Amino acid sequence: MNIPGYRIERLIGRGGMAAVYLAVQESVDRHVALKVLDQTFADDPAFSERFVNEGRIIGRLNHGNTITIYDVGIVEGLHYISMEYVEGGDLKARIKGGMEPMAALDLLETMGGCLDFAHRAGVVHRDVKPANILFRKDGTPLLTDFGIAKRLQAHGDLTLTGSVLGSPGYLAPEQAEGREVDGRADIYSLGIMFYEMLAGKKPYQGDSDLSTIFKHLSEPIPELPSDLARCQPLLNRMIAKKPEDRFEDAAVMLAFVKSIRASGPLTSRPIIQAPDQRKAAKRKRGRGRAGKWIGIGLGIPVAMAVAAVGTNSMLPEPIPEIEKVRQLIAQLWPYKHPPTAPPERVASVEPARPARPEKAAPEPEAEPPVPTTPPEPTQTVPATPSPRQNGTVVAPAYGIVASKPEPVDIVVPKPEPVDKEPERDPIWYEIDKFLTLADKAYLGYRLTQPPQDNALHYYRKVLDLDRRNKRAKLGLWKIAVRYASLAEDQIRASDYHRAKQYVSLGLRAHGRNQRLLTLQRDVETRIKIGGLLARADAALAKQRLRTPPNDNAFFYYQKVLELDPGNELAKNGFAKIARRYAWLAEAHIAKYEYTEARRYITLGLEVQPTDPKLLALKEEAHFKNAPKHLMDNVKGLFKGF
Repeated sequence: MNIPGYRIERLIGRGGMAAVYLAVQESVDRHVALKVLDQTFADDPAFSERFVNEGRIIGRLNHGNTITIYDVGIVEGLHYISMEYVEGGDLKARIKGGMEPMAALDLLETMGGCLDFAHRAGVVHRDVKPANILFRKDGTPLLTDFGIAKRLQAHGDLTLTGSVLGSPGYLAPEQAEGREVDGRADIYSLGIMFYEMLAGKKPYQGDSDLSTIFKHLSEPIPELPSDLARCQPLLNRMIAKKPEDRFEDAAVMLAFVKSIRASGPLTSRPIIQAPDQRKAAKRKRGRGRAGKWIGIGLGIPVAMAVAAVGTNSMLPEPIPEIEKVRQLIAQLWPYKHPPTAPPERVASVEPARPARPEKAAPEPEAEPPVPTTPPEPTQTVPATPSPRQNGTVVAPAYGIVASKPEPVDIVVPKPEPVDKEPERDPIWYEIDKFLTLADKAYLGYRLTQPPQDNALHYYRKVLDLDRRNKRAKLGLWKIAVRYASLAEDQIRASDYHRAKQYVSLGLRAHGRNQRLLTLQRDVETRIKIGGLLARADAALAKQRLRTPPNDNAFFYYQKVLELDPGNELAKNGFAKIARRYAWLAEAHIAKYEYTEARRYITLGLEVQPTDPKLLALKEEAHFKNAPKHLMDNVKGLFKGF
């Protein structure tokens, strides 16, 4: 790959649409990040426009917290953006390491100011997330990746057929449903990110991208810990489900943030586990079922030590910590064991270890009965205690020697047979497979094409096996919503036949979707209106103004207004008909054919009763004006002399 003016050093990263390289801009000898569109998408006008749009938007914003763009260009089919090379990592990594609440509030305020600037410039980012916030070496945060940003004043939208714009974990509900978005969608995404900075996890996480989106649409707003309760009203207004329930704009949100800051610092710190700690916790949870058995193994020597020093103690006062240990052992011990008499005095056993028996007790042939009383160990106080003497355990803190305990026979009940987990019906493996393929096809923009390898096909396969499957039904609904959004885009572009195709595809997925059914009626009406307008213009060109019946310009324009009373093209058509009649009337007046002139004037006024030209001609089209017209004609003959 060769881009004139740049020397590429290495690949930094690769995404779904583009790769980013570390390069040197040779003209100024500086390192830059060179973002290059994948050749797979370079020939697609939609992808190409979306890519170039990113560079234009960021370059036009020129804000201290947006990444700096140096150059945008296309060379030999290669689309590239040259931008500032940032080495401070991203917010995603910082969240994993744990963030102080005040640091989260600071970043929220900074990014809120950046978004407020963008929104006032007419730009909605639509993909605010931790991975799109980078840091310079000095710690300055930068908002990046405006690849799917939208200019509010634009008439079209850089959407892709069947695509999901945005990241599911941070997607505003209206964005997920394919509806129109404004700056409040960015506020929602920023709120999700704020919660993640405070809690260390996303508020809505599903098994798949589709289920995550569904959680955004249906699950309630999460609650912050009690020590961060001051931030809850802020979070509630940022991630409200309905846009009208959120902050009106980022400036209002920033004022709210300042009020929180004015009330004092947030001193709590969320508990964030490092990756190795999370793995350890996971292993610990995995041993949950075996926790008792581990406790037993550790409990045997501890119990023996407590028994050794816990009876006939010579200490003047009891130690309550040892009683807690004894109670803990009793809770962990799952089998029947010899009851121990409550001690009058108990010594601390923390530094002591029980003596190992010289010989292991012989394994009994049959299960022995549980003894009713425990062996009573003897205790002496030596003159010079030592940690271990002749196999006995010494409690050096108090000078107590615990003699070697005799082995205690324990009755171990035979474990009850565990019912084997019933084998899963093979049909569920098929359902899982088709759901995975369906979600992958949906996110890969393959809604209904190619045949036999699209989201619609796989979701229907699932419903053939399980007609009540909620995930498949949700998938069909999402396909329908996406096609409805695409149809609306085409209606705005006046491409009604393409809109009709999208509506038909959407109804294949969800035939009772009210949004699509409404669009279907609207599109059919618009297509019919388009056909009538075309016939009217053709009749007008051929001077078929009012005749023949049912095939003239007036008839067709009238039909259009019956379907759409406010249609401006039909109204302008009536004005054109009136002007034609005025022109015909003037021609007959010039020939002194007043009767014919008045006929045309009458026909014209039936179309446009208030047309000023026709009303003026109506006064002239009389025989009494013939001398005046004649003199005007005579004067015209001599005008050139």
